[in-house]
Formats: sequence, C-alpha cells, structure tokens
Amino acid sequence: MAHAFPALTLDTLASAMAGGGYAMADTSKGLLAVWPQTSPHLAAALAQAYPDPVQMASRLRAQGVAGVDCGPQLVHAFPALTLDTLASAMAGGGYAVADTSKGLLAAWPQTPPQALAEALIQAYPGPVQTARALRAQGATGAACAIALHKAFPELLAKDLAAAMAQAGYPAEDTGAGLKAALPGLSPLDLSTALVSAYH
Repeated sequence: MAHAFPALTLDTLASAMAGGGYAMADTSKGLLAVWPQTSPHLAAALAQAYPDPVQMASRLRAQGVAGVDCGPQLVHAFPALTLDTLASAMAGGGYAVADTSKGLLAAWPQTPPQALAEALIQAYPGPVQTARALRAQGATGAACAIALHKAFPELLAKDLAAAMAQAGYPAEDTGAGLKAALPGLSPLDLSTALVSAYH
C-alpha cells in the first residue's frame, strides 16, 4: 500500500488499515513491514487508529455493521476484551441489546445463558438499577421519575412507581415523581400505582 501511495505516513497508513477492517495486530505487522525502524512511534499510531473498543463499536455501527459481526471484530482488535467489557463497549457504541447479544454469541458461541444475561444487564441497566443509581447520587423523587420516564418511555405509572420503590424511594417522593414525570396522571391512577408499588 505504501508503494502505491508514497505520501502515506505511519499515522495515515494505520488509520487506513483500521478503517479497512484490519485488526490491530495485523496493522502493527503491516506498519513494521513497511517501516521496520518505527517501534517507538508504533504505539501512538495504533492508539490513534484504534482509540478504544467503544469508539470502534460506534464507528462500526455508523458503517452499518451488524452486531453479530461487530462482536468478533472488536475481540479480534482488542483480544483482552471479556464478555462484560465487550457488552459494555457495544452498548456504549450504540448497539441495541438484541444486537449486542448476537455479537457476544458470535464472539463466544459457548457462552452460558446466565453469563450472557448478566453481561447484558450490566451493560444495559434497567429501570430499577437506574433508579438506584439516581438515588445514590441524591436525586429527588421528581428528578428520578423524570429521568426514568425519559430513559424508559414505555414504562407505565405503576412500573415507574415499582422501580422507585425497589430503589428505596419513600412513597411520598415517588408520588411527587410520578406527578412531575406524568402530569396528566389522574389521582386514581396515581394512588393505584403507589398502592401497587408499596403494598
């Protein structure tokens, strides 16, 4: 490639190979084959071309690469990835849960269902985990409910109330949160959601 494009530098060739889908190890070998004396600058060029797994996952998703193909490519580029770190990288790169699941199984087909579920739960926290994190940060009931409603718009009032109750919010704070997040909620629906969550 360097013969065809004599203006290529260490950085531009590393980026070109990364963009072409070459794994970091293969790019490293290619760079050393062209420029055997570049060892001190090699790490910097590779770090620029392969910044981190999340950025690579984001780039792959932007290129339309399916989750089933992204998982193995990330593991090939970053062999130290584990089930949990690959799930987090794909989640951070914008892949949906189902796509990340396919990527994990493509990378490690023998993954037990329980390990797969745990990695996905850690990478994609649900309403209860989110509410717990918000409460730990000192968020008010109103702030928590609004954040939950924004993150999980499909949740009904009773689901929001249940998540906040399980996170340790008192009923009064949860009620205030439901009023803030769902201003059109009737008093009957509000009380039903609270009774359901704090029975």
